[in-house]
Amino acid sequence: MSSRLIPLSIAFGGSIMLSACATQIDSPAPIVFRGSTPDQPAIVAAAPSPVTATAPIQTADSRGVIDRGSYQVIVAGENDSLIAMAARVGVSSSDLANYNGLPVTQTTTAGQELVLPPRADRYAVGSQTTPAGWSPDIAAAAIDRAALPTIETGAIGAAAATQTTTTAPLVHTVAPGETLFSIARLYDVPVTSLADWNSLGADFALNTGQRIEIPFGSVTTTQTSIPTLPQAPVTVVTPDAQAVLPGAAAALTPPPSSAQPLPTDTSLVVETPASPNLGQFRSGSGIFIPPVDGPVLRPYAPNGADRNEGIDFGAAAGAPVHAAADGEVVLVSRSVGDLDTIVMVRHENNLVTVYGRITGVNVARGDSITQGQQLGVVAERSEPSVQFQVRRGMQHTNPAEYL
Repeated sequence: MSSRLIPLSIAFGGSIMLSACATQIDSPAPIVFRGSTPDQPAIVAAAPSPVTATAPIQTADSRGVIDRGSYQVIVAGENDSLIAMAARVGVSSSDLANYNGLPVTQTTTAGQELVLPPRADRYAVGSQTTPAGWSPDIAAAAIDRAALPTIETGAIGAAAATQTTTTAPLVHTVAPGETLFSIARLYDVPVTSLADWNSLGADFALNTGQRIEIPFGSVTTTQTSIPTLPQAPVTVVTPDAQAVLPGAAAALTPPPSSAQPLPTDTSLVVETPASPNLGQFRSGSGIFIPPVDGPVLRPYAPNGADRNEGIDFGAAAGAPVHAAADGEVVLVSRSVGDLDTIVMVRHENNLVTVYGRITGVNVARGDSITQGQQLGVVAERSEPSVQFQVRRGMQHTNPAEYL
């Protein structure tokens, strides 16, 4: 090699080293060889570094919506749900779920993006509408349980004050043994609404740990204020000059009757009252009279050791025995017991009287008799008496009820 080529080689090598250094400092770039062979390049040059354009960072609005140009997305927040995200932009939860290939009950994580279905207004703020398939009737019970809304009251006399409050969705985690029916009763919502809201099957099957969304929405609460009642007119009455005021003594006017004493009444005549009818105080009905005038020796006793089917009246032997009432003699016979001769008389109302321990009978069967008529006399005995019986049909009764 000639002495003239040595400096050229050194210079050429230095430029190659400087180029290599420059390449390491900047971003890597491919080496382009232009010549016959790579060992003896004619020209060596570095390609320019690609220029990276910095895109502006897009932020979500208050609803979590981000405009990507040709489409829009909504970003999930903390403890968010697909149903709540759909409600924020006024789109049906089923439309949002179907557009993203997800179930309505899909659990979201913070920062997760869902693509919004295309819409003419591009989800401008204030343009959302009520989601299809939602109604206040479905969510009323769950809203009432979420929180009590603040009531704004108007001025006195106003007709009503109205405020609309929107609550966050309620999420229930299915516990072992719980069913859709028990959850519906717990939150006081229709079981069909709960099933439709969560896109459950016809069998309402649930799994332990499954998260169930309780229907939610906005409710308008109206409270009627009590208007001011009109004041009734007050009538002022002027007191009478003669009226006595409280605490004042009134003059007493003597009554007219006290002016003159009453005259002595000399026309009063004391009349002796008539003798009372003592018969009206009898305990019985009074349709019969006693057969003899005498005391009661043995009363009526239908049962027991002292059984007596009638009343025994004491009387002297030979005393007359009288018929108790009008009737017909049906029997005159001698008894096999201690009644000796007996007389039976039939009366009205299927009543029969029986007279025992008599003698000197002066009536016969078939005779019509009158009350008080003598039937015979009291028979001679150590203790003379007459037994008087009253029967209704063939059943004996208490004679005292008829005397």
